[in-house]
Amino acid sequence: MTDQFSLDHPLFPTDWELDAGDNRVKYATDQCKQKCICSKEEQIHKQELCHSFHLPWRFEDYYEVFIVKNRVLCELFEEFVYSSVAYNEEEHSYDFTGEMSYNVKEVIIVCGPYLSEVPYFVMVGDVRRTRSDKIIEKFGGIAAIKSLIKKEILDRKSRCAPFLSKKMYEKPEYFVERLVHPKLESTPLLFTNCSGYETAALQLYLQSVYGHLQANDANANCQTLQYALGKTYMTVDFHLGIRRHIKPAKKNVYEIVAKACYSGIMDQEIQRYLISIFKKNSMDIVWESELIPCGEIFHENVYITMEEAEGEIHYPGFEEAYIYGKIKDCDLTVLEYLPKYLDTWSKQQSVATNASLRRRKTAIN
Repeated sequence: MTDQFSLDHPLFPTDWELDAGDNRVKYATDQCKQKCICSKEEQIHKQELCHSFHLPWRFEDYYEVFIVKNRVLCELFEEFVYSSVAYNEEEHSYDFTGEMSYNVKEVIIVCGPYLSEVPYFVMVGDVRRTRSDKIIEKFGGIAAIKSLIKKEILDRKSRCAPFLSKKMYEKPEYFVERLVHPKLESTPLLFTNCSGYETAALQLYLQSVYGHLQANDANANCQTLQYALGKTYMTVDFHLGIRRHIKPAKKNVYEIVAKACYSGIMDQEIQRYLISIFKKNSMDIVWESELIPCGEIFHENVYITMEEAEGEIHYPGFEEAYIYGKIKDCDLTVLEYLPKYLDTWSKQQSVATNASLRRRKTAIN
């Protein structure tokens, strides 16, 4: 019996000159995998959609960062770290290396644009699956933890419609991952509504930005990082182009064509991580939006050009981020004046600012 993966990634005839690993056939229905049932009008309509498709992408339009101090989530991460292990090469076994003094005061939650609510717990150390399952159960089970996460991101301000994650394989209910090149050692990360394909680039991007913030202001903290991630200084415009036409099959190979406009002084490492996240998002957007005509081919690589733009990158300091955090809890009418206010933040006293702010009432369901 032919499985889903081999249908979407068939072995193409040699005269097509296509790599099966980089190209996928798009089918409108399951029945079309055996024999296409789409009308000529439907195919023409989709070809027109491909021709007119154009979309801008910015990190801050697809991902939102929350700093939460929920004690249950903090204690959950503490328990994970206490149970972390390391592989002993000499004895070919795992040894417990957990830090009993590890104290979590807050958690960074990154909420992405996907419908998937599979959480990715990221922190220092490795935790074996059998142990993490017991810890999850100790805290009420994964359903209870997901419900808790949803309550913490109720104020999410989605700027784009969520789209589905890739479903080539069945996913576990959660993941526990090790922090790569940790700079945020004392603050664990939690990714939700992410596809899973971009989480490595996400955590590296966050840590790289945090490193720049610390270089600018030694007092920089998670709130400073949250503020900085609200403006990335990179916009990517992308559309669909025809990579080539396969005459023997009378099929087009479509690809994403993109142009990234970024500040000329942006660190190359940060550029690379942002582009990696964009590539994962853009390919999923195109694939899930049913743009590709039935039976035609999508090339799973992005052709991208880079263009420098004028302008300075402003990395916020600790005090500026502190004031920003206070303003986020104000009425929306106050938020409208946020850019103008922050231009003169250094001329105002934090005490006076706190006194003038009115806290916004948030309904908790």
